[in-house]
Amino acid sequence: MLQCKHASCGAIVEELSDILVGLEQRINAYKSRFQDLEKKRRRLDDEIATIKKYLELAEKRPSSSL
Repeated sequence: MLQCKHASCGAIVEELSDILVGLEQRINAYKSRFQDLEKKRRRLDDEIATIKKYLELAEKRPSSSL
């Protein structure tokens, strides 16, 4: 580890540590949001597939004459 003899180095190291903590928090927030969106996309994909099947079945069904 680097050692500094200047008094300002401690403040710089502390500031850099704060920046790193902030970046890690942002990364974790993005990962969490990404996972949430992936789950929503899977649910929507399932819903879309179900609706497509219903539409295909409805279109194949002979229409009744009025």
